[in-house]
Amino acid sequence: FLGAGIFFGSLANAVYLNAMPLFMTKELDMPLSFPGILIGMTAGLEIPVMLLAARWAHHFGKVRMMRWSFIFGLFFYVGMEICESYWGFVLLQLSNGLFFGTFAGLGVTVLQDYATKIVGKVSAFYTNCMSIGNMCGTSLLGLVAQYFGFRNTLYVSMVAIAVSFVIFYVFEI
Repeated sequence: FLGAGIFFGSLANAVYLNAMPLFMTKELDMPLSFPGILIGMTAGLEIPVMLLAARWAHHFGKVRMMRWSFIFGLFFYVGMEICESYWGFVLLQLSNGLFFGTFAGLGVTVLQDYATKIVGKVSAFYTNCMSIGNMCGTSLLGLVAQYFGFRNTLYVSMVAIAVSFVIFYVFEI
């Protein structure tokens, strides 16, 4: 069940990462270097967040932190949909860094906490969920972008991240 949450979170991220450069340059006429700047900023934020995620999880709980990561992700994807200014996109990278840094930093740990007898298999399962999410997200991106444009791929990311949130919410009930 948690693997499905990891799958949808990875799908959301893959759709965004692969669509964003074309969305920015083709549909918003941003400079060709701008997507790379945004991706670099996010990567710079993700690393400290990954390192801090363990500390935050100790205080707030791992599953709760995963849910918060999905809230940050949803905020980010909605913001990407409505924003059209350089500085707005730059500021949104903070929520993207919080989303993916926490998601990637705690995902395998959460799975391992609930499957303590098969730790090696859990990391393989986690990696497969992430990889399959990336493959499905990239394929879905192509399909949606072809018929509806690159901007509308953000709706796929919004739905996928909302599904991840619901899965992690239901799991803890």
